[in-house]
Amino acid sequence: MTRVAAVILADGVADAERQARMALAAGADLVELRLDRIRDVGVGDVRRLASAVGPRSILTVRSASQGGSGHLTEARRSELLKEACTRPFPYVDIELERDRPRAAELARLTRRHRATLIVSHHFSRPAGLGQVREALDACAAIGPIAKVVVPVETIDSAVELGDLARTEVERGRRLVVIGMGVAGMLTRASAGSAGQEIQYASAGPPAAPGQLSLATAKRLRGRDSWVLGLVGHPLGHSLSPAIHEAGLEALGLPGTYLPFDVDAAGLESLLAASDRFRIRGFNVTIPYKESIVEALDELDGDAERLGAVNTVVVGDGWTKGHNTDVFGFRLSLRSLGLRVGERRVLVIGAGGAAKAVVHVLLREGASVAVANRTAARAEALADAFDEPIEILPVERLDQSGPWDLVVNATPLGTKGFAADLPVPEAVIAKAGFVYDLGYNPPDTALLAAAKRLGRPHASGLGRRSTRCAEPRRRPFHEGPSHLFRRRDDRERDRDGEGRGVRARPPGYRDGGDSTRGIRRAGARPCLHRPGPCAVERDACPPAQPAEGRSRGLRRFGDPSLAGTQEQFRGGERRRPGGRPGSRPGPGGPSDHPDRRVRLDVRGRRIDE
Repeated sequence: MTRVAAVILADGVADAERQARMALAAGADLVELRLDRIRDVGVGDVRRLASAVGPRSILTVRSASQGGSGHLTEARRSELLKEACTRPFPYVDIELERDRPRAAELARLTRRHRATLIVSHHFSRPAGLGQVREALDACAAIGPIAKVVVPVETIDSAVELGDLARTEVERGRRLVVIGMGVAGMLTRASAGSAGQEIQYASAGPPAAPGQLSLATAKRLRGRDSWVLGLVGHPLGHSLSPAIHEAGLEALGLPGTYLPFDVDAAGLESLLAASDRFRIRGFNVTIPYKESIVEALDELDGDAERLGAVNTVVVGDGWTKGHNTDVFGFRLSLRSLGLRVGERRVLVIGAGGAAKAVVHVLLREGASVAVANRTAARAEALADAFDEPIEILPVERLDQSGPWDLVVNATPLGTKGFAADLPVPEAVIAKAGFVYDLGYNPPDTALLAAAKRLGRPHASGLGRRSTRCAEPRRRPFHEGPSHLFRRRDDRERDRDGEGRGVRARPPGYRDGGDSTRGIRRAGARPCLHRPGPCAVERDACPPAQPAEGRSRGLRRFGDPSLAGTQEQFRGGERRRPGGRPGSRPGPGGPSDHPDRRVRLDVRGRRIDE
């Protein structure tokens, strides 16, 4: 079984001993003691560390050319290595080039004291597969364990490196092969499944780019581990790895979530290698939400209707695409209390995320307009729907409006992209509500402008948390959605006996059935379950208010908007038999057949 070694980077012997004890107590199998990082280290320090944590340590004295700190002379380094080989360290790491002249002597010392030599070579720049194989052969000719580290810039190179390691292990070779960098994280995550000797992990700050944390390495150790990830370019703005790693750690699942920053060719290689590297699924972001569709074997309903995918599930050589943007955006609107039926909505963008937004808005009965800097893409988006969609030129947006809701479905204002406003400030000033799908930074350029102009607004962070926690749409990462809410929220939404009392927003997880039934049949919504009410009005008892926190938008209310609750949240539905466009007269009875039923933000009837 692959052993997990926590890398200890300390500038003092006492600190190194303390960190090593903490890492071992935290579950590491081994610790790698980097003596080249310790100031004024001597032979006595080697003896002290050997006495304290030696039986569970790898002792390394890296030279400057191989990534060491460079403050040790060659004579001092040689002296430290010889002393280490006579002490009870199970592993001593030496370098292929620098230590070749004294390798035979060090090997004799380690055999006498039952230690194992790790012969390592670190490439300073990306190398071809042939060079890596030659370095492995050279290291294996000197010591029992060969270790090669090489910078990796593309997912194709990481796949080749991982395949090489797996092939060499099957031949009986003991080795460690590491791809450095973000692209090389796949080689680290697959070290256990490939049967490599040691998995190096960080006990604190990473010792090398792309190094996994000790917590992640422990989850993957000795189990049927798997890999999830995020596919797109660029990925520096995304919080998905942090969100999913927290969820995996909380659930104790044997997986990790990696960023796959790939080009089109790299995406094809990743799909082809998914089974070999136990990749069970990944999320998809710009610019591949639409282009990946043709590469998948199967699509769910929303993904097929929209021609856009943001989640791919992989298993037994079969790939299935899902679109959870639809679910996330719809539930986000309702959790904010935004009722968009018969309201005017402006959507900025024409990519995969914009398609999901438009799809939800049309199903909710909104009047939708789309603006995109490339008019042809906006027209293509409009042609994908049966309902009419207005196409607006970007340069004329300041002359449009007012809009009840403005949704930004472009990356403008997000970390790593231009910090520009997607719409003129004149549009924001006249908007009833501003919604930016971007969430990093928390105050994007659009949200900052909305705040400055006094417009109610929200970001896409809640939408992303909803999507990450929805088990029905995420079969490769099942888990309770409450893990992704703050602890104080969970405690506040429970009664005295610990039972959950949080009220669900209208239509929660109903696939749109409640609003679709109301819109198509003109039926009255039931107050207790999704869909039209199946009983007479007087026989349907009033809904009991939940004790949980209000999910309405009162905290975002704008006193300058007249009748905000009625005007924008729209809770009016025509009763069966009522005249289209009829309004209740003043003083009329509450059960008049032409009288409308008014609903609050949770869909409950308000008697007038």
